[in-house]
Amino acid sequence: MTTTVRGLLAFYEQKYDESINFFKKSAAEAPDVCMNRVWLAKCYTRQNKLREAREELRTALKMGVPEPEIERINKALAEINEKIGKDRGKYFLE
Repeated sequence: MTTTVRGLLAFYEQKYDESINFFKKSAAEAPDVCMNRVWLAKCYTRQNKLREAREELRTALKMGVPEPEIERINKALAEINEKIGKDRGKYFLE
């Protein structure tokens, strides 16, 4: 079983730390496969690690994401940026 498949299985079992480890390994083994970065971002989002998720999505876009994914990634980036902005204000007010 490939590390990507293991990462997907762990993701759907909500084992996000495990999934992240598999997708990081997949990204190292196949650095030109941008979807490993997208899946890393999904894991980080589920863990509320939004800055890490944003970085992975930006990396995926730079790598050349397939056309159907671009709109979804841009939407996800906008949502993450909005959430990070709200969190920044929350901490400032505390």
